[in-house]
Amino acid sequence: MKIEDLRPCDVCNGVIAPVFYQVSLTQTMINTGAVNTHMGLQMQLGGSHQLAKVMGTDEDVDHKINTIELLICQNCVLTEAICLGGVIQERIDKEKANESN
Repeated sequence: MKIEDLRPCDVCNGVIAPVFYQVSLTQTMINTGAVNTHMGLQMQLGGSHQLAKVMGTDEDVDHKINTIELLICQNCVLTEAICLGGVIQERIDKEKANESN
């Protein structure tokens, strides 16, 4: 992390120093095509997952949609009930506001 990446706590907007948490959350979707391909091959090979894995494409079965990084001060982590959905939405709103300026 570089100095320009530091910002106030994403929960309380307070100081994050000296100890804070850096939380990365990735929204992911199942790659149904890869799963279906593997399952079809597995069925053709008598239900053997291991054979299908060796003979198949070994494609990733996830598709990463979006990643967001949160900085949370130690005080919030230890004393607050944190609603991650609300914190994520506020962070997204702040990023959009910064992009439009």
